[in-house]
Amino acid sequence: MPDNLSPGEINVSAERVEALESMFPDIYHCVHPIVRRMCEMHDIPTNPYMYPSPSRAVVEQMADQIYNTVTINYGIRDDDVQPMQRQFVGPGFVGPGFVGPGFVGPFFRRRFLRDLIAILLIRELLFRRGRFF
Repeated sequence: MPDNLSPGEINVSAERVEALESMFPDIYHCVHPIVRRMCEMHDIPTNPYMYPSPSRAVVEQMADQIYNTVTINYGIRDDDVQPMQRQFVGPGFVGPGFVGPGFVGPFFRRRFLRDLIAILLIRELLFRRGRFF
């Protein structure tokens, strides 16, 4: 990579972009189109709740609506996610079943899907507003 270009400024061929996008998990291909549609409907400059920037409450409400749509359309719910052992404890990786200093114990990823939706929604809102740096 040339020294004067940042990673975002490199020309990437459409084939390479498609190759990378094909690596997204299936859940992304279910959720992202719904996130984009929600943004297209609500993220318009004349909407005072969205501009100059939406409040946390507005983003949470949008994420809830997307979550409800995903659960209805695809039958995917956070309740379907099983508990798992925490694998990352402290600064280093610790494998499953680790018991020792810093052990946090099992945790539930009950809101994993809802959190993923919020992340995709915020990223889409940032993308739609352009780069500010």
